Amino acid sequence: MPFTLHLLQEKSCEQQTLFFVAFVNLQKTFNVVSGDGIYKILLKTGCPQKAFFLFKEFHEEMKGTIWYENETSSEFSIDTAMKQGYVLVSTGFGIFFTILLKYAFGNDQFGVLIESRMGGSLFNIRQFQSKRHVAQHTSGDMLFTDGTALVSNSAGELQIMMNKLSEACMEFGVAISIKKTVVMLQGTNTPPKIYVNNETLDSVDHFCYLGSTLTSSLSLDRELDVRIGSLRHLWETYLMGLAHQAANPEHKGVSLSGLCLQYPPVWL
Repeated sequence: MPFTLHLLQEKSCEQQTLFFVAFVNLQKTFNVVSGDGIYKILLKTGCPQKAFFLFKEFHEEMKGTIWYENETSSEFSIDTAMKQGYVLVSTGFGIFFTILLKYAFGNDQFGVLIESRMGGSLFNIRQFQSKRHVAQHTSGDMLFTDGTALVSNSAGELQIMMNKLSEACMEFGVAISIKKTVVMLQGTNTPPKIYVNNETLDSVDHFCYLGSTLTSSLSLDRELDVRIGSLRHLWETYLMGLAHQAANPEHKGVSLSGLCLQYPPVWL
């Protein structure tokens, strides 16, 4: 998602058009996915029987135990809906939210228009001026871990998309988190007024997702600052671990490779 959004930002900057993006987050994301509901969706979308039964086996007749102070409880059944931490919960949520977006927008061509040309030489720029053999695509929404990003070249269209998404979420029993949902704009200094349930969404100049930072100015300065700061924190933790190991030889030290696995965004 960050890579696709960055490409759309660059294209909008090259064409000198406005670019608006709303990062929509949901309340209790993975807990809203109903087990029976996702089964019906899988069958209606043409999921193969073998894959359907495999998905079902991971979530039905589950057992759990509680381990506390070296004692383990007896097994008990887990009959709730899909929860965070379940196997394939991200896959189930992705399928669920894709159907929700399809229901919300249908065949409406909302979003950013993209024109592409597959034939011809890459370095022959004049061919891009031709109207023949040109394919047009509209990109309006992109999924990420616990929500979606809606993009448009106008604030009015983005408001329509938010209204349709809000109505669909209400019908699907999903609530949009107003505090976590933000709007980022590019090409203008006047922040738009985007509303969800009569509440105004906050406007931001950057958005961080899985270690990648998107900015309204297309500058990489904030991205570099975040990664350098994470690397400094990693190095300080490593030095503190070495000092602790020197003071307590009987304890195992902190390995740099282990810390790198805990802080993957530090790599530039």
